[in-house]
Amino acid sequence: MCKKLFIACIVCLTALSCATSRNIESGTVNNPPEPPVPPVFLDKYRPLANDKLAAFMEDWYSWSKNIESSMPKSDSLTILFAKVFHHYQKDLESDISEYIVLPFAVPVIDSRYGSDTTYMFPRYMKTSKNEPDRKVLYITPDIHKRVSSFLGRLRLNKARRSHLKRSPVNEGGVYTLAGYIPVHEGHWGGYWHLQSMPMVYVINITPERYELSMRTSWWTGETAIVDKDMKTMTQEDSWVE
Repeated sequence: MCKKLFIACIVCLTALSCATSRNIESGTVNNPPEPPVPPVFLDKYRPLANDKLAAFMEDWYSWSKNIESSMPKSDSLTILFAKVFHHYQKDLESDISEYIVLPFAVPVIDSRYGSDTTYMFPRYMKTSKNEPDRKVLYITPDIHKRVSSFLGRLRLNKARRSHLKRSPVNEGGVYTLAGYIPVHEGHWGGYWHLQSMPMVYVINITPERYELSMRTSWWTGETAIVDKDMKTMTQEDSWVE
């Protein structure tokens, strides 16, 4: 028994060490900021159920509009985020969901002044007058956790352990929720991607350029490179899970 406990402790410590190393390398070791308006509406949905989903979405949208009012209107990082987001939206398969879902904050590493991590609020912006109005939701870890709980945890298919098997709970939740927001299975199982693609998860600023690391689907990603004048864009470091 003691031997088993010892081995379990070693495994946990190793996993924690690896996760910390990845966070340090990506510049996101700091805890994410709290939203300026806490999502207290979540308290009304414990648990989130089908008969309360429509009301939940309305409350989430109302909260998101309050969040948006506190975000920068036209600073350089907001403009940059909008340009890259819309550029990829044109090339990627567009979600048919009612809402666009964005993180309420994205870590920004400004290597011009050291390695300190700051955060930007990626406010949704139109890039042309012809663009239709889109309803936007901003997601936090707490909101993600509540919605993921509604969808249920995916299980490995015993017959093919490299593939995931949806339960009736998963199928029902995805069918209901996908009309509202994007829903994508996590590649490694047991979790969900609930943001609109591309999912920008870190921005690095150097003296010469901006580097936006992102996920372009549930199993692919790359880095968008934008020059300091925001006139040209190229892609680097594409990856496949």
